[in-house]
Amino acid sequence: MTPNSLPPSPQPNAAGPSRTSSFVTTSSKPPCVRLFVHELLRRSRTSCSTLEVALCYLAAIHKTVLSLREGSPSTIDAVSGLPIVLLDPRRTVLAAIVLAAKFLQDRAYSNRAWAKLTGLDAVEVTRCERALGDALGWRPWVGRESAGFPTKELERM
Repeated sequence: MTPNSLPPSPQPNAAGPSRTSSFVTTSSKPPCVRLFVHELLRRSRTSCSTLEVALCYLAAIHKTVLSLREGSPSTIDAVSGLPIVLLDPRRTVLAAIVLAAKFLQDRAYSNRAWAKLTGLDAVEVTRCERALGDALGWRPWVGRESAGFPTKELERM
């Protein structure tokens, strides 16, 4: 299983209808972003409000990600020696959903549960969450008065 892939869906029971996942994890190439996000949302049962806040987070860090992409000749963080998390769209979306769920819900999934859903290590999920939190300045509130959040664009949806 690759670190950028979700594990196959568990079978509910052998006698029930076959629910084989179309999510193939046997290749070394990571899955496309669209498939990853679809499976992540389906398996985590993310609510619309959580997804909306996660999209606000992604819009808020868009300029930061662009500056990282343009300014960094390599994708390795000079301080930690690890890949820059925000340059991987799958991990960035995961971090946005995790942070939004923790901000909105009283009983959100643990990072270990998110790790099981995605096939990553719990430490990697934490690292993704921290990278996004740092990019947001650890201000997860989304509203009309918060600078940088695209509430007008979301109202048109």
